[in-house]
Amino acid sequence: MIEVTLPLPPSTNNLYINLKRGGRAKSAAYKQWLLGAKEACEAAWITSGCPVYPDKARMRLTARVGVNYRRDISNALKPVEDALCAFLPIPDDRYNNEIAATRDLNCEGFVIATLERIV
Repeated sequence: MIEVTLPLPPSTNNLYINLKRGGRAKSAAYKQWLLGAKEACEAAWITSGCPVYPDKARMRLTARVGVNYRRDISNALKPVEDALCAFLPIPDDRYNNEIAATRDLNCEGFVIATLERIV
């Protein structure tokens, strides 16, 4: 099991910017958030004993999302899933068979994500 505490990602509308010549790119805010997410993931992985899961292992993601009622908790999940997959040796998020998200005002400004293998 790996538990990671991440800062709350930018809102969905602020993850990407439109390029002048067409296409989209990650926003500066999203790039900055990813840097912090990488550090948090690496530290959490080490703290968890450096677990490695098989490529297609079925996973359970539980997230406590510290947002007030002006923001959807579900919009915070996709950037978190993508960061976990990018920075941890875990299966792609398509193998997350179970996902549970709870609004938790006690961790406002953060997402506390727990990943565990479903056996």
